[in-house]
Amino acid sequence: MSNMNKAEVFDAFKHWSSAAARAEQKGDYKQAIESWSAAEKFAETEANQLWCQNRGKFCQRVYKKPFGGARR
Repeated sequence: MSNMNKAEVFDAFKHWSSAAARAEQKGDYKQAIESWSAAEKFAETEANQLWCQNRGKFCQRVYKKPFGGARR
């Protein structure tokens, strides 16, 4: 790493967590589930691992049973 700037180092956790967030925003929960799972593998802290697990569980829930709109 001595020849590289910090900006040149690929951050796999950031890549996958950003991909997961974008997929969620588009409503592509299947892709989000896969991306959160990948991000979890690269998370360096327990807090980030738990975040990925919880987002993945949320996406699984919405994928299986989408929100139906406002209730009265």
